[in-house]
Amino acid sequence: MSGLPGADLVLAGLNELGEAVPGECGLLVLLASPRLRSVGLQVPVRIDIRRPVEHQLYELLEMSHGENAYSRYNSLLRRMASFAHSLEQQRSQEMTDTVV
Repeated sequence: MSGLPGADLVLAGLNELGEAVPGECGLLVLLASPRLRSVGLQVPVRIDIRRPVEHQLYELLEMSHGENAYSRYNSLLRRMASFAHSLEQQRSQEMTDTVV
């Protein structure tokens, strides 16, 4: 994972998901968990966090970033999408290399 764009967010998020109250990275990873799991990452299940997770993340960002919450939210989503896409490409290449 290291070297992929947004890997820092994912690593921080995975660590935060082990804490009682995860921060923005933890909520971001939880939000992206279906896609991350589809490429083989082990993302903890947190049934104790209210759904939808998107709303929890945005509320947290509003508290910490005020009127810049919207920009921060979109930035985090773009970085996560970039990470997931890069990891999917990497896994696809690994599978192609294995078959050949």
